[in-house]
Amino acid sequence: MRMINLTMPFFEGMGYSTVYPQEQPFTVEWIYTWEKHGHQRGVHIFSSEPGTRMILPSISVEQKDSPKLDEIDLQQFVLRDTAILDVPKGAEEVITAADIDKAMAKADVRQGDAILVRTGWGTEKRLMELGDKYELTSPYYSDEACVRLLEIMNRYKSNLFCYDVANCSDYTQTKATWCKLQPRPKSYVSSEAKAFLAEQDQLRHGPGPRRNVMRFFEAGIAAIGGMVNCTEISKPRFKLTALPFRIKGWGVAGCSAIGIED
Repeated sequence: MRMINLTMPFFEGMGYSTVYPQEQPFTVEWIYTWEKHGHQRGVHIFSSEPGTRMILPSISVEQKDSPKLDEIDLQQFVLRDTAILDVPKGAEEVITAADIDKAMAKADVRQGDAILVRTGWGTEKRLMELGDKYELTSPYYSDEACVRLLEIMNRYKSNLFCYDVANCSDYTQTKATWCKLQPRPKSYVSSEAKAFLAEQDQLRHGPGPRRNVMRFFEAGIAAIGGMVNCTEISKPRFKLTALPFRIKGWGVAGCSAIGIED
């Protein structure tokens, strides 16, 4: 048996948590230290979607009464049979419906599988080298790709989608405004970030139709996002175990994800 850690490491100042205004930078406040007290203890502060995360359908208003993190059946996330769809992508490239079709033609997907779309983007090495550019230049999904993938998952009765990009959306408007600010204000902890998000709320026009990855949650499909090191999986199929923080009443939290090959 071979185990591959698919979980993004946490570290103070990680660029992944400082790009967009809605993100909370990962920070550590030390209470006890080796130097002063002979042991360590501290407070970790981070957002609800730090690094590798589990996102349940209950984050969507259409599924708000579905199970939360403290209510899920863990059986669906432990040693889950998972099929890989290989869609190699580089910086800022878009995943299309044609890419999904091409990958499906070569994949070994079976009824009830979880599905991992593997672009190869998510690696610890790239995360450490690129800093905030890891997220800013990540590949992303077109809405048409999400529609096609949802059709496939419904056909195979799959309820778990896994991805190794930083985010499924391209955040075009945010990149063209917030991310262009120099110097860029701190994310959510800053008054500038809160004002920017409040303005965006005013621009929205009701719930409207779901797009991109939100289609999955509306349809009752969960996701494991921000995975890394998926290229170390050597077979087209593997078993996935993913366990989140058990936060009562919440639908999204960081999780540990492990790939297991026989």
